[in-house]
Amino acid sequence: MLSFDTLAMLSRKDLLNFLGLSQSNRLKKEQLLAQVQCMVIAGESEVARLLDMFPRELAVNPKELEKTLCCSRVERQRWVKEGKIPILEYRTFHVASRDLCYAVHERRTVMDITPAEIQCWRDEYAAQVRDRRKEGSRKSVESRKTRRQLRQDFFDILRESVHLWEQEGSAGLALVFQLAYWTAFASRWAKENHVKLLHGHRRGEQYAARRDEWYMKKHMAMHVLAQTPYAYLSRYRPEYADKITLHLCEEHYEEMREGLYENKWQFYTDRGADISRCHACLVHFERDYYTLYFLEVREAKFPDTRFAFHVPYTIGKKLFSPRNLPSVEHPEQEGMFRFGRPITPYEKIVVREQDVHLLFDQALAEVRTFFHIDIPTMLFPIIEQP
Repeated sequence: MLSFDTLAMLSRKDLLNFLGLSQSNRLKKEQLLAQVQCMVIAGESEVARLLDMFPRELAVNPKELEKTLCCSRVERQRWVKEGKIPILEYRTFHVASRDLCYAVHERRTVMDITPAEIQCWRDEYAAQVRDRRKEGSRKSVESRKTRRQLRQDFFDILRESVHLWEQEGSAGLALVFQLAYWTAFASRWAKENHVKLLHGHRRGEQYAARRDEWYMKKHMAMHVLAQTPYAYLSRYRPEYADKITLHLCEEHYEEMREGLYENKWQFYTDRGADISRCHACLVHFERDYYTLYFLEVREAKFPDTRFAFHVPYTIGKKLFSPRNLPSVEHPEQEGMFRFGRPITPYEKIVVREQDVHLLFDQALAEVRTFFHIDIPTMLFPIIEQP
């Protein structure tokens, strides 16, 4: 049965047309609604005629549909998407400076839906959920099995390499290579957490803490590796190694704009002497800011095995004893990192972050014990001596 509120959706003109009255009739809308309601109550044929005449005017909107069918928003959206409730047309409403669309449905179709049908739809969906869960569980079991096999194969190959390093090299070399190996993964996990941090994840503080912890481990390992007989330390200094901080005063800034310079650096190149003498401008040099220490771990008996690490000059000068170091040249790569790379999807599976933590700590302790290497507490105050 059509309620009074539903009939009120019709305009006065619509009501007059349904009653067959002239548009000049002086009856108020409330009076016309009362007449139509009496006709609707009197016979179902009048209801059918009303629905035939005004399918769009009496269309059911989403909120009314949920109330009529006693369903949730999620159920309503699912049934519409599956075609169980046909869409009559789309309408729009304006909110927050934009137009949003919503579907409306023919009232006759909605009225014909029975509680038994709704329960059937819900039973079908529950069965689908059960089937999907079973399939998901089966795939999850297969995935875990595959990942375990990948990790087993990975570590089998690594154990063969370690055995080769011990047999054809020495026990000390095997320990150093293992530490260098896990240090490389520490660097990759540091970069991975840095990438996640830059992508704006909600757990930004957690990713920043993980990144800093991994870099601390990397620097600690480099300090230890540099004291072994298989380490080769050098320095990489790019063409523009100094960091320059430049802030122009208002007068020089206006001169730069009037001179049509592309940027402040071009202006500084042309007027550097004047800017340096200006007390209102700020020119600050950080010497060797982009200089790096370069540490290689290698042994002539294994020409195909080589580990390489870079650390900023400002950090490296604290990690390594001052000495005259040879200079090296390296092509800098494009992208977020000048050297190194984040961890690959395959490596995330076979060398999980928690695994690298344990294996790195074990390798570091073994190298320090074997070569009797201490870590100054002034560099890493949280580290205990073995």
